[in-house]
Amino acid sequence: MLVLAAGSGSSLFFPKVYDLIWSSVVLIVLLIVFAKFVMPKFNKVMDERAKKIKGQIDEATAMKKDAASLKEQYDELLGSAKAEAEKIRQDAREQAEQIVGRAKAEAKAEAEKIRQDAKADLEAQKAKAMSDLSQEVGNMALAMASKILGTELKDPAVRSSMADLAVNKIGSEGGKQS
Repeated sequence: MLVLAAGSGSSLFFPKVYDLIWSSVVLIVLLIVFAKFVMPKFNKVMDERAKKIKGQIDEATAMKKDAASLKEQYDELLGSAKAEAEKIRQDAREQAEQIVGRAKAEAKAEAEKIRQDAKADLEAQKAKAMSDLSQEVGNMALAMASKILGTELKDPAVRSSMADLAVNKIGSEGGKQS
């Protein structure tokens, strides 16, 4: 090695012509083999990869469009569902108001009927009480008249007129005191 280093220093950096020719021939053969066999396969793989990527991009674009379309449909359905729900709520409110209104009206009518029935019942009880009272007063008046006169009144017409007279007299005096 020391001998080589002692020789001309420029020969190490500049190869001989035959080395250049053989190196060029080997390089050209390698380039031809590479261009003939390796590059077509490489290009084929790269083209397939490019087609696959383009297909995936196209598929993704189509899926994105489908997703956008589905989102639009979903938004439309959601909007119509919300509108329908609001309409149902509004209808339910209206029906509830109608039911409450009818129930109030029925309750008022029922209360009025009960009040009228109670009033009629009270009037009937009052009339019966007055009838019973006037009959009792009439009987008492006849009994007192019989004791005062000392005889029993046997004529029904006279008894009736005396009883009516006593009841009317007591009724008119009672009306003046009230």
